[in-house]
Amino acid sequence: MNGSVLFKASCVVAALLAPMVSQAASEQEALEACMQALTQNLAEQQGGEPVDYRSGSKAQFSKRRVSAPTTFYLDAFDPETYKVVARADCLVGSDAEVINLRALHLNAPGARMRMVRG
Repeated sequence: MNGSVLFKASCVVAALLAPMVSQAASEQEALEACMQALTQNLAEQQGGEPVDYRSGSKAQFSKRRVSAPTTFYLDAFDPETYKVVARADCLVGSDAEVINLRALHLNAPGARMRMVRG
């Protein structure tokens, strides 16, 4: 199924967070940077059509600070069908700058499993 068909207006990004320490940018800012990078990547795949997102994460993100590079494990879902349309692992620095966004195959394990395997 074509990914651009699934992404008409928005996607739900579910993110799970690896354990983090404290300092610099907040967990929420770091997650936001990763989600923006993922949605920008998805928009580019659709020929520039904007992609809206919201965090579907059950994790509690706080104002705790990130003191070292941290990995977020992201799964993007179509908001209407809830089918996974993208998976990515995002390495973000303590300044909330994305270091690397690694797109994964849709058949890759889900975010929770990737986090456990770390």
